[in-house]
Amino acid sequence: MPDTSSLLTCGIYSVPEASRLTGVSAGRIRRWATAAGRPLWTPAIPDQDGKSAITFHEMLEAAAVALLLAGSGHAFAQVRDLHAAVPPTHRHPLLNSNVVLSSSLRSPLRPLLNQLDYRSGDALPHRWWPTGRDGFIALDPARSFGGPVLDRTGTPTRAIAAPILAGNETAEGSASCWEASIDEVEATVDFERRLASGAGFLSLQRGSP
Repeated sequence: MPDTSSLLTCGIYSVPEASRLTGVSAGRIRRWATAAGRPLWTPAIPDQDGKSAITFHEMLEAAAVALLLAGSGHAFAQVRDLHAAVPPTHRHPLLNSNVVLSSSLRSPLRPLLNQLDYRSGDALPHRWWPTGRDGFIALDPARSFGGPVLDRTGTPTRAIAAPILAGNETAEGSASCWEASIDEVEATVDFERRLASGAGFLSLQRGSP
């Protein structure tokens, strides 16, 4: 389990928040990634007062598990066996570049892997582009506590989009306020609108609006 200082930079998400971002049901995330269920790995964050939270890598691993089950023909038992078999150095095998990039899992996981950035020498990703690399929006545990931000400025997407969605601001006014382009503002509004409608990462892979 990470120490307190490392938790501050690993990205921490409540189960509902992780579900909203990934499109994986809250029930699945609880079962797969928290002490409240039968987790596939040892959770980094213990439950407190009946509430669960997961890290950036745990959230993405849950998305990878769901993606694998949805379209590759893999059974859940196979996924559990994979997690049980990998050594501690290959934690989160569906994200771990030492495992997945040289295996048959690479192809079915490509929609997610194509959205991840890896630093040279690091086996696990440090950034997720949830709407694609040209979509302006990124999640990085070292920025804004891992929440979705406009990548160029680091401004939380919710801060930009909420006044517009509430009808209290225009895209032009927001662009001026946040020193963003109209395209960037519109991307944050579309992103937050999709999340509010339940269209997280997995829903987008299925072509949901």
